[in-house]
Amino acid sequence: MTASSEDCRRILVLGSAISTRVRAVASRLAAAEPAAVVAVAVPEVETWRFRGSGLDLIVAGDADLRFGESGLRTVIGDGRFNRIVIPFGVPRCPPLSVARLVASSNAEGFLLLIGRFGVAWRPAIVTALVLSHVLAWIPLRIAERLCAALDGAGVVLGGLAAQCRRRQCDRAGGPVCHVVPSLGTGGTQRQVVEYFKRAQPEPPLRLIALFDHNDRFLLELEAAGLEVEILARGCRRSAAGRLAVRFFPNTTALVVLTRRFRAIRPSCVVSWLFQANVVAAPAARLAAVPRVVASIRNLSTWKSWPEYRRWWYWLADRASAALTDEIFANSRAAAVDYARWLRRDDLEVGVVSNGVDVDGLLTAPRADVSARLGLGTGQKLLLTVGRLSAEKDHATLLRAVARLPGPGTDWHLVVVGHGKLELELRELATSLGLDDKVTFAGRVDDPQSYFAAADLFILPSRIEGAPNALIEAHIFGLATVTTDWPGALEVVQPGVTSVVVPIGDDGRMASEISRLLADDEARATMGRSAAGASRGLFDIDVMVAAIDRISGRRGS
Repeated sequence: MTASSEDCRRILVLGSAISTRVRAVASRLAAAEPAAVVAVAVPEVETWRFRGSGLDLIVAGDADLRFGESGLRTVIGDGRFNRIVIPFGVPRCPPLSVARLVASSNAEGFLLLIGRFGVAWRPAIVTALVLSHVLAWIPLRIAERLCAALDGAGVVLGGLAAQCRRRQCDRAGGPVCHVVPSLGTGGTQRQVVEYFKRAQPEPPLRLIALFDHNDRFLLELEAAGLEVEILARGCRRSAAGRLAVRFFPNTTALVVLTRRFRAIRPSCVVSWLFQANVVAAPAARLAAVPRVVASIRNLSTWKSWPEYRRWWYWLADRASAALTDEIFANSRAAAVDYARWLRRDDLEVGVVSNGVDVDGLLTAPRADVSARLGLGTGQKLLLTVGRLSAEKDHATLLRAVARLPGPGTDWHLVVVGHGKLELELRELATSLGLDDKVTFAGRVDDPQSYFAAADLFILPSRIEGAPNALIEAHIFGLATVTTDWPGALEVVQPGVTSVVVPIGDDGRMASEISRLLADDEARATMGRSAAGASRGLFDIDVMVAAIDRISGRRGS
């Protein structure tokens, strides 16, 4: 592992193993070569583990390095690094994808670290990674699938146990405790953050995140002086806890959350999103919490899609609904859909529309997006914002813009967001000949800059609850093209503030985009109507007051 400081002047450590191993290797290299610059390429979900390490971080994908493989290949191949180090250990990402990266890269200086022993011969590195994939990665995935099925059973049994032992006691004056799956990037997390920043400190509030998939909003809350408890971090203080969170995350969260509720003694528990709902409701009842509230933020259709479907989703949802005192959704469509999903015609679901800080959004500092992305002057900017996941259906949007007329149409599409379909979508854009017409901007910290720079906003989603991105586009006075997902009419006025096209119809979407790009006056008129309508519909103070009433912090 010894090398001259010149060889190791710039070192990239791939997050190919679990984070403790990667951080140890990177720290050891930094100590051995004080003059070197050591960077670590990790998925976004792992970045919080390197906070305070002093290492440069390169975010390479959302959950696995393979999701950012295209970008990572560019980083490796641009000549910035003299050595690329691959820690060998319990795999964090598919070793086969790293092997392909090593085999196809033109970069020199790959080094596989097995303990403190280094292997620099590329064929040996590829062979070791392939063997690791077969002997470790595949068995690990099989074990995780089996454990996931058992994990679901634990949640269902927890819900049934809570119904059998349902009891409550009077805890007037206790804190109201809100529970979210994580504080990573997401529209629901944004709503929770806005609520906590505006809610009065008395009666007291608590916020608990079950997991730490990334810390997008955690940092914002900490900057505002608000405390957040993350259950998974406490569990990881022991080896048994780390294994429990890894293989039985939901059951572990239910057990630990029950203990925390017994210690906190909240007067009310409010959960947000499916994963928090099915864990928090039984935990609250087992801890004798007097009031339990659940929040529905999307249509439940996704729970039956092959890529997301799990055997226990309906059972857990049904059990948690039976344990709640009140349920509210962010749109009428989501409320009706939830009752239909549970086959509960008698289920009452209220509606609290998403709130947006209009003035804060419009006055936030903005950057020059065209300069940032290197776009030419005079180009019309098409914008979409959202996770790169199946329900957002970016593939239809890419196929639609590929249909736009070439000559005489100067446009550029910017895709803001990140997710597990990043690599697949990049490859689709390349196959459609869109490399020069589409920019994947990834996760951004200043979405207002992109909204302010855009000429047209497009939301190609298959399902939505009440998308913040579409609401924010209207606030910035943008004409929009959206699909006819249930609830669209609660956010837009077809033909006035937006054009609505059938879900998955790239031909119709292309036609409407082309028409609006060619008609500046029509876009401007639609944008003015959207800006005027949005202010009255999505008032942040109305949302805060409604949640306070539902959780018992304010009178009816």
